[in-house]
Amino acid sequence: MNKEDALAGEQAQTKMEYKKKDRIVKHLVKFILSSMILLAVYLNVLMFEKAITSESGDFQWQPTRELLRHQNPYESFLSDNLFMAQMPLYPLTGYILLIPYAVMDWEYAKIAWALTNYLATFVLLYCLQKLWKIQNTMIVVFLCSAFLISKPYRNVICYGQHDLFVLALFVWSSVLAKKNKYLAGILLGLSWFKYSTTFPLSLYFIFKQGWKHILIGILTQCFLFMLVCLWIWQSPLHILTTYLDALKLHTSYWAWHLFHLYSYVVFIIPIWWIVYFIEIRIGKNGSTKIIWKDVV
Repeated sequence: MNKEDALAGEQAQTKMEYKKKDRIVKHLVKFILSSMILLAVYLNVLMFEKAITSESGDFQWQPTRELLRHQNPYESFLSDNLFMAQMPLYPLTGYILLIPYAVMDWEYAKIAWALTNYLATFVLLYCLQKLWKIQNTMIVVFLCSAFLISKPYRNVICYGQHDLFVLALFVWSSVLAKKNKYLAGILLGLSWFKYSTTFPLSLYFIFKQGWKHILIGILTQCFLFMLVCLWIWQSPLHILTTYLDALKLHTSYWAWHLFHLYSYVVFIIPIWWIVYFIEIRIGKNGSTKIIWKDVV
């Protein structure tokens, strides 16, 4: 056997060892992903059961019910006419989106809202995949499973919170920003229902798309606020006054908002600056996709 045959044999053996290791790694990755998927399904079944039985206290069904009856929910709260943790601490323009649920009885509304949160989850993850252009299936499965397992996500489902709903609207508007600026602006305005979550993120539109989407979002909010004023037949000043009075009674709400502001300043806003730098500054060189793949 000459040296060339020996070298070829060693190379063939090395390739076989690499293939064997690759198969082991792939099987291990598939096992981990399968375990994460099963855990995500199990935990979400538990959270869904809690949401429709004993929880969903943050759903804001009762304030929307008051609005449906031509009442000012802030006045009802000030007169101690609400139950559970559903203090009306959100803009009345957002409650318009919850009217279809307020028409239902409480037990059915909880089920419908929990299902809506799962639909919002799908929209959110699908739109993020479109924005980040992640093509690797295993990476997508891993990120989605990790998101569905996370404690904050499960809390949103369990307590009937609105973060998933407004984030889905926000990311959807980001996807449509270049295709349909009017629809994107309307979705952006609707996402301000929970403004502590999405309004600071709207800085993204200023840096990436300009002021047009922000302006359309503001006009959307103004139009909805006008409808609310006509619906309950109260002046804008009176509604704002009762809103501030309701906030004063719930002192912890201010601390909660200060915490949100702090989190945006020290974490979220720098992250958006990084996104802006990657997509705009470096993206002009035609390497945006490659950079996203490296980051992911």
